[in-house]
Amino acid sequence: RRVGQWLPSDPKVLDEWLDNLIKEVKADPICQAKLKAIEDQHPPAEDEEKAEVAMVKLPPPPPPADERCRLHPPVEELKNAILTD
Repeated sequence: RRVGQWLPSDPKVLDEWLDNLIKEVKADPICQAKLKAIEDQHPPAEDEEKAEVAMVKLPPPPPPADERCRLHPPVEELKNAILTD
């Protein structure tokens, strides 16, 4: 076994397990529907550079709906200090 003892020492065993898992998912219509729904919402990037650009363009979180959703002033100050650092 490898360090951590969760991976087999023979990479062929891991490859075989992964191949079997992929076949199982491809054969299951429910898994296929879930996978399609995820890919429709988050299409896979064509390459690594486009994946990095897509990650950078995440929209900012919406502002709190009302006063009850806001952080206490000391916590808000700490959050702002962390984000602007």
